[in-house]
Amino acid sequence: PSIPPTYEELQKLSYLQNVVRESLRLHAPVSLVGRQSKQDFTLPSGRILPEDTLVLVSVSSIHS
Repeated sequence: PSIPPTYEELQKLSYLQNVVRESLRLHAPVSLVGRQSKQDFTLPSGRILPEDTLVLVSVSSIHS
């Protein structure tokens, strides 16, 4: 019978760690990130986001 790998042995598997990170980057477990502005903010387009505006960002739209 085989012996399960130890935590220390798993830590040494750098390729596995990279595969897991890339999978999480491509298929994020969280689809939206929300923030609330603490002060008025002017966007590059000239539009102004007033203080206390809730801003939602789609994670998949910034990771392509």
